[in-house]
This record gives sequence, structure tokens and C-alpha cells, in this order.
Amino acid sequence: MNDADGNVVRIGNPVVIPELLNSEAGIQPFGNKKAIYRKHNLRMIQEICVGPDWTPKQIEERNERLAAFGTT
Repeated sequence: MNDADGNVVRIGNPVVIPELLNSEAGIQPFGNKKAIYRKHNLRMIQEICVGPDWTPKQIEERNERLAAFGTT
């Protein structure tokens, strides 16, 4: 299992987005998804589109933020 496979199921990886946006993004490479995501003004999407890639480190950091939010 590579880093991408191991991080797919982590709570910090998925993003709740409208069904039509999800269908449009599909299983495209991250760069293509970012172009699609930027069309929408959703804060959660903006957070993901900041960097050039969606890395295991970013997923871990988001995982920690979401976990902290859930305990406050």
C-alpha cells in the first residue's frame, strides 16, 4: 500500500461536496480536480486547493484539525 492508498480512507482526506461537483471531478488527477473545485466558493475546497498537491502531510494536518474540532 502506498501513501495515497493508505490516506484515502482517513478522515482528513474526503471532502463533502455537492454531488454534481463530485461527478465532474470524478477520479481525475488532483490538478484537474483543483481546477474544477476552484469554480466553487466552498471554504473546505479552498483549503485543499492551496498547495500543488494533496499530500499525506496535508491529510494528517487536516485530520488533526477535524479531530480537534470534533472534541470542542
